[in-house]
Amino acid sequence: MKKGICFLTLMLTMTLIESCSKSDVNGDSDSNCYECSTATESIDVCEEGGKFVVDGETIDNPNDVSLQDFIRAIELNPNDDPDLDGIRCNRK
Repeated sequence: MKKGICFLTLMLTMTLIESCSKSDVNGDSDSNCYECSTATESIDVCEEGGKFVVDGETIDNPNDVSLQDFIRAIELNPNDDPDLDGIRCNRK
C-alpha cells in the first residue's frame, strides 16, 4: 500500500512537471509590461522591439534605455507633471 501511494505521488509530480512549460512560469508577452496607476487613471507601459508602447501609442527609444529605467523615470516624475503625481507601476 505504501509503495502504491509513493508511486502515485511520483506519477502525479512527473505529470505536473511535464505539463508546465517555460511560458507558464515566466508569463506571456505581458512579462514586458507594467501597469502604472494614479488615484484617477491607469496606463499600460510595454516594451516591444526596443520601443515603448504607452496605452497603445508607440514611443521611440533613441537612447536604448531599459524598460525598468523608463518606469523609474515615470515614477520619479522629474518634470512635476500633475498627471503623474503619485503614480506607481507594477509588473503585469
